[in-house]
Amino acid sequence: MKATELVHASFSHGWATFLKRPWFLIGSVIVVFGVSAVSGGIAQSAGDGGVAFTSFIFNVLDFFVVQIFVSMGVIAWSLKADAQVESAKISDLWAPHAYWRYLGTSILLTIIELIGFALLVIPGIIASVLLMFAPFLVIDRGLSPFAAVKASFAINKEHFWAVLLLMLAAIAANVVGLILLGVGLLVSIPVTVIAMAHAYRTLSSMPAGMQ
Repeated sequence: MKATELVHASFSHGWATFLKRPWFLIGSVIVVFGVSAVSGGIAQSAGDGGVAFTSFIFNVLDFFVVQIFVSMGVIAWSLKADAQVESAKISDLWAPHAYWRYLGTSILLTIIELIGFALLVIPGIIASVLLMFAPFLVIDRGLSPFAAVKASFAINKEHFWAVLLLMLAAIAANVVGLILLGVGLLVSIPVTVIAMAHAYRTLSSMPAGMQ
């Protein structure tokens, strides 16, 4: 598949999906922002109290528990919205079933990408592209961390430039959303997240060797 074809198809689907239930999708984003903000605020408040150990515990809980659950929920929600947005619910944001596998995958990806960025940046970018679908594979197929990394690599190595262009397009869309007083993010985030889910499903369903 050509890079431009993947980006066009994914974003067209994301936008069309958004238009079907815009207020539901915007509301879902607000819920995600709210949960992250409250959790982060509690952790920050604990740090302002001046007790180092308490601050450490709250920040660990925020990062390794709340934010992981939020990230898992967004992926599960995006896959549901991509498949059938009409039946998607706010409760789809709660998808705790793969917590340990997802946490392990997140840690593994962070280690790989940090090593890559330490090696003159370019390897880190390559790793980010090749492994982008690993979290989706954990939620969608229940794969283990190493199996998800291996599967994402197998999918994306044949579509590297398409996935890279998709990532850049998503970043650009959300930057524009941020520039629009931040309000634009309520539109750009659901569109780009659903576009990513659609690209994942498109590429992961293609037979090996197809471009």
